[in-house]
Amino acid sequence: MTSLENIGQSKDVLKQAVELVACIWKDNKETLPWLKECSQSNQNEDVRSSAVKMLVYGWKEDPGTQTIIKERAQSDEGYYVRILAMAMLGMWADDPKIMKIWEDSAQSDEHEVVRLIAVSLLAGFWNDKSDILPILKDRAQSDEADLVRTFAIKELAGAWKEDPEIQAFLQGL
Repeated sequence: MTSLENIGQSKDVLKQAVELVACIWKDNKETLPWLKECSQSNQNEDVRSSAVKMLVYGWKEDPGTQTIIKERAQSDEGYYVRILAMAMLGMWADDPKIMKIWEDSAQSDEHEVVRLIAVSLLAGFWNDKSDILPILKDRAQSDEADLVRTFAIKELAGAWKEDPEIQAFLQGL
């Protein structure tokens, strides 16, 4: 077995351990505080991501859960944790503060995959597509990553295919 395979197995074990503790000891009063601590300050990105996921799946109604998930989406050092937390925020997508987090991430996150996921979430959850039009146009025109620009262009071409102004915008890119 290569050391790369060992690393992969270790990550899986860590994730499974967090998930098992959260499931088996869900009713233990120490489990929720432990998960909150793991999600915020554990050195391992896999542990933090599993803790984020388990907080949402098991303790969505806890008053502190949404706050922690918002924090992880905006400021976790690991881009994978930010992506997962942003996706988990979909559970509260009717909250305008969630849309603002996605908008900010779409425009300014340092990692292109995080920006892409944020644009995708905005496009998928925002009820009034005209509200995200400026964001999509900006990402289509000025995102440094081809991946994000391409996705924004596809979204514009699909959702506004009959709009002559959008057609002209896209032709001008």
